[in-house]
Amino acid sequence: MSSRAARVLALLLAAALLAGAAPRALADADPPSDVLLLQDVYYPYAPKVSPDLQAQLDDVVGRARKAGFHIKVALVASRSDLGAIPQMMGHVVQYADLLQREIAYLRPQPTLAAMPTGFGTSATGAQGPAIVAKLGAPRTADGMARGAIAAVEQLAAANGHPLDTTNLGGRRVQHHKGTPAALLFAPFLLLALAVAALSLRRRRRYEAPSGGTES
Repeated sequence: MSSRAARVLALLLAAALLAGAAPRALADADPPSDVLLLQDVYYPYAPKVSPDLQAQLDDVVGRARKAGFHIKVALVASRSDLGAIPQMMGHVVQYADLLQREIAYLRPQPTLAAMPTGFGTSATGAQGPAIVAKLGAPRTADGMARGAIAAVEQLAAANGHPLDTTNLGGRRVQHHKGTPAALLFAPFLLLALAVAALSLRRRRRYEAPSGGTES
């Protein structure tokens, strides 16, 4: 091989490597791609999702994972959530694909992305795009969370992992049975017993026979 041909081949290889690395480099610039490596849901910086909806979304994603459908969810409310790639705002389907390629390891990673304009999925099966398309545009951060909850449930079922979504995000309620009456009146009972004991002691003192003798 001539030196010129070798240089051309080297340039082609370098171009191929750069092209393959471009999506990864872009995804590395956005916060969700980092957060989702460690946890299953990315929440926007602002506006915040309400605590109740966060609990429900975390719960349904956890139930899906236990059922065998491990999905990652990114709620992107504004350009600030996209870091160095704000141009992806409004392109939720493309962003879902980009995010999925970044966080996948060894095999495709089911991914759901939400933006105020709609939802996008990647590696969620043939029915995934149609399922999230029916959810419409959520507009708000809480709307994205509600839509994501519904999407995770439907996507899991479509992939053969139906979920029980009873009491999502709920905490076990401890029923208050009230304080037993014995505990309420215990201090008064103890005081009454103490007074009675003191009275009995004084009575016995006065009734005790004297030590003198009669003449």
